Amino acid sequence: MEDTIKAFNDILGSVTAIAPMIEATYREVDNTMKAKEVVLDRAQSISAVAEETSASAEEIAAAAEELSASTQEIAVNAQQVLEVARRLQEQTGRFKV
Repeated sequence: MEDTIKAFNDILGSVTAIAPMIEATYREVDNTMKAKEVVLDRAQSISAVAEETSASAEEIAAAAEELSASTQEIAVNAQQVLEVARRLQEQTGRFKV
């Protein structure tokens, strides 16, 4: 009987000693879960910024293409104006007195 009581006391002592370890483990797991959430939130923020940057880059590329097309159109128009000016100069040269 005494051995049984001693065994139960030993078991109770072991359980009592393990309880703080279980609590510490729970706290560490909880902290790890909170840290995981922070990392996940930051990763989602980075992903959103990357998507916005990509969209902005596409808009800039489209704007650059439009600017290039407009520049080419202006160059063509300038060439046409220059040709008209040459013809006018030739025609006005005929009327010199």
